[in-house]
Amino acid sequence: MKGPAPLSTELAQRLHRFRLREVPKQVVAQAKPLLLDTIGAMLAASNRKYSAPRILVDFAKQLGGRPESSLVGQSFKTSCVNAALINGTSYNPPVKRNSKSSQNQDIQNKRF
Repeated sequence: MKGPAPLSTELAQRLHRFRLREVPKQVVAQAKPLLLDTIGAMLAASNRKYSAPRILVDFAKQLGGRPESSLVGQSFKTSCVNAALINGTSYNPPVKRNSKSSQNQDIQNKRF
C-alpha cells in the first residue's frame, strides 16, 4: 500500500502547477506591498550592526562549504542550508495593528 506523498513532493507539485495569471488581481495587488515589505525588512536586518545576522554570517564564513546560495544583503554565498537559516532569521514579520490586519488575515487564510 502506498502512503501519501511527502510534504516536499506535494509542495513541489503545487509550485509546478502555480500560474500567477490564475491568482485574483486583488490578491496580487495586496501581496506586492507585503513582498516588498519583507524584502526591505530583510535588507535592513542584514546590517552588521545587528547581532544576529553578524553572528550568523561570521559563523557561515567559518563553516565554509559550497557557495551555492546568496545571503540577503551580503556579498558572498554559502551552502543552501546556511543561507536558509540566515535569510530566515533575517526576517521577523511585523505584527499588524491597524484596521487592515483582518483583511490581510482573510487573504492569508485563502487556499489556492
